[in-house]
Amino acid sequence: MVHVVDVGALDTSIFHVNRDMVAFKRCIEALTDAFPFYGEGEIGDVEASFTQWQEAGFRVAGILISVDPSSLDPSVLESADFLSEGDTFWQDFLESVKMGDCSTEQILEDE
Repeated sequence: MVHVVDVGALDTSIFHVNRDMVAFKRCIEALTDAFPFYGEGEIGDVEASFTQWQEAGFRVAGILISVDPSSLDPSVLESADFLSEGDTFWQDFLESVKMGDCSTEQILEDE
């Protein structure tokens, strides 16, 4: 038996993450294997840090798309701008990576 849930046309609190739980688990495992994404870098070297963050964002996007093509719009790999219409779980994560919020030090500090 299949149960269909009608979330309504105006409910924006529900959005796509992965095609299924197995794909979500595989994405988490792949990102865990890819960690660390980058370090905090040199204080004051904003341009080098920004480049490092952008490169990490492309790597993370590539990982997610290779594990589950439905996780992100593949066009994120064609532009330095990861913004897309609508927020998704992985889109928000990519924004954090490309803003420098996922340094090794910051991630391990939260444990």
